[in-house]
Amino acid sequence: MCDGPDADPDPRDLRSLDDELAATIERLQHARDEVGALIRRTAAIDLPLRLASVDETAELPDPDRSFVTVLGTVLGPSGMDAYADLLHEKPQPVARELDELPADADEPARQSLAERLVPYVRGLRVKHPGLSDLASDAPRGRQHTARTLGKAITDLYNPAQVDVMRRLHELLSDSGRPR
Repeated sequence: MCDGPDADPDPRDLRSLDDELAATIERLQHARDEVGALIRRTAAIDLPLRLASVDETAELPDPDRSFVTVLGTVLGPSGMDAYADLLHEKPQPVARELDELPADADEPARQSLAERLVPYVRGLRVKHPGLSDLASDAPRGRQHTARTLGKAITDLYNPAQVDVMRRLHELLSDSGRPR
């Protein structure tokens, strides 16, 4: 870094050291915020720590809480950050309808709900672009992540909710194609 005991340090070395210190401080501040949330009991202790510090998680229905736990096992850091951002959103009434959909909901109710969810989900994707590729840095890859999340959805949600999610996925996939 210096040529001798009296030489001035290279400004590039100092900038690099400053960048490293700033990143370390940011990581430590994030960890401190998470511990503070746990102390204040605003963090859910049953969720992955990266997601547990989101205050709104305390209001998640049981299937969603379990799904978030599964996400914590398969997503990488950027996927977890994208999902944590989403959890800061207050759910719209149409999203709550999905949470409350009874298992015996009829065909027209399921189709209507899927169609009404399309603009809501599109809006979330615009506001949170990381949601479009949650598995981008998944440690075990995209296929494993997709299989695991698919299995979690069928295990955690009732048949009508799963059907609405399937229909929603199809509607979103078809949105760019002419009908």
